[in-house]
Amino acid sequence: MGVTKQPAPRVDDQEVAVHKTAQDINTDMRFQNAAIGALLEARSSEAYLVDLFGDTDLDALHGKCVIIKPNDM
Repeated sequence: MGVTKQPAPRVDDQEVAVHKTAQDINTDMRFQNAAIGALLEARSSEAYLVDLFGDTDLDALHGKCVIIKPNDM
């Protein structure tokens, strides 16, 4: 029987960024896959909220409003 090679696991650029940031803090850090997933999920959630509030702020400025209300979103 021949030996079949398993493909190398694909490493996402964002996952590499998490590892590099951790290396800057402490060189002996390890992460579970679930922890990496949670960090990446938090990052995408943060990006969504930043975009939402940015768009809402622009709409408020366009309408010459000072206060942003929930129905403005």
